[in-house]
Amino acid sequence: MKALRRALRRRIRWGSPSLGGLVRAASVLSVAFMAILATPAVAYYQEPGLEGVSSRLAGRKVTIECLTPREERRDIYISLGVEAYVTWKTLKGRRIVGSVARFRGVHCDNLVALMAGDLSGRRFHDVAWSVLVIVHESGHLKGAKWSFDEAKTQCWAMQKLPAALDMLGVPDSFFRDMLIRQIKWIHHNELNGNYQLEGCQAAE
Repeated sequence: MKALRRALRRRIRWGSPSLGGLVRAASVLSVAFMAILATPAVAYYQEPGLEGVSSRLAGRKVTIECLTPREERRDIYISLGVEAYVTWKTLKGRRIVGSVARFRGVHCDNLVALMAGDLSGRRFHDVAWSVLVIVHESGHLKGAKWSFDEAKTQCWAMQKLPAALDMLGVPDSFFRDMLIRQIKWIHHNELNGNYQLEGCQAAE
């Protein structure tokens, strides 16, 4: 286990290619595709509202596991700074996307607060980032031919922002416009070149 952790620390570096997911220039956001090595979560909690949103975006029933602080410390990827990831497996030589995504608890908390319309004590920057997390990971959960391609998944996510905000209960407003602008002009540009698809434009 210690050897695996050392290998992962060498692999998961600022702005370096990941096994899938979003990687900011300043920190690792998510390694979206993890195989059997992921430690099974036993103390996570589930938010039906978030699972409903992600399932609608992915076009199939998916599970979002929101890790507790205890599980975050035990999870081999989250403990290394990863924010969320989607599991996958290999079947007869083919990679198959799983139906489970594991999120750092703060993202679930931010999204639930957004759906409730009460962001007291939460930073706008962090809430916008959590929105991008669930939309991007839902693109991986979709299991499309492009779901293992980071740039195409990110482009899909940028196109789905308005629909995702509808599902999250954020009405047309100045606040909604600012969320989209924050994700489009700040968070998207924080990602390295593996997530940038030439010609891709975010939906307004």
